[in-house]
Amino acid sequence: MAGPSGTNQFELVELGALSLSDWTHLVRGDPAPFGPVHEAIEFRAKDHHVGLRDQDGRLVAACGVTVVTVEVERNEPFEVAGVGALIVRKEMRGQGLAAIVMPRTTALVDRLGPDRAMLFAETALMKVYMRFGYRPITSPVWVDQPSGPLQMPLNALWRPIVPTTWPDGPVRVHGLPF
Repeated sequence: MAGPSGTNQFELVELGALSLSDWTHLVRGDPAPFGPVHEAIEFRAKDHHVGLRDQDGRLVAACGVTVVTVEVERNEPFEVAGVGALIVRKEMRGQGLAAIVMPRTTALVDRLGPDRAMLFAETALMKVYMRFGYRPITSPVWVDQPSGPLQMPLNALWRPIVPTTWPDGPVRVHGLPF
């Protein structure tokens, strides 16, 4: 796959859970890789990942996915494909690598079974995800934390996988956010 310089320097791969070695390489040199808001929240591990490996086999970008149950007030609980931890190594940012990872992540999400995908994003990144079909959830979203329920301070977005809508009302994610 052509990289920023036009050479074939990257391989797009699907993985299960990330190894500690892969994760350490991705975040090395970045004390808050997802920003300060993320540092105060505990997130769940993802079961599936799409990654971009360099010529040496090291991950330079990755995005995780896991299936999660959510509940919207006055509706039956339903599953979503929770997308999270989209990361590009600090020195590789701004080269369009997330745009390489996201279409393959979307394809993975579409195969997992739920009717909807959901993610959390900083305001500055909402337009990035909206280009991939995600729409804002305007109701408050509550997630579990070790200290108890927390109203998520990040923006929540969703994307239909099959023709469907997002119900109105406060949202509760069962368990840690993704």
